[in-house]
Amino acid sequence: TGGTSSYISAPSLVAKPSTRDAIVEDPAVKRKLEAARACDMAIFSVGEVEESGLLFQLGMLSDADLADLRARGARGDVLG
Repeated sequence: TGGTSSYISAPSLVAKPSTRDAIVEDPAVKRKLEAARACDMAIFSVGEVEESGLLFQLGMLSDADLADLRARGARGDVLG
């Protein structure tokens, strides 16, 4: 009780280090990362590879992404 939740609306994985650097320097992301560093506890959950999953709901996965993941046998995501 008394806890709060927060999401970082940024990709979990990127192709290039320069992309990562740009993302972590974005002011909104930077604030979230600073808050995360000050946490006493962090809880991560496993998401589902469905339209109801958080990554899809946040727009981080498209219909095509879900179809591709399912075709490859994905059943969930961790730390997404």
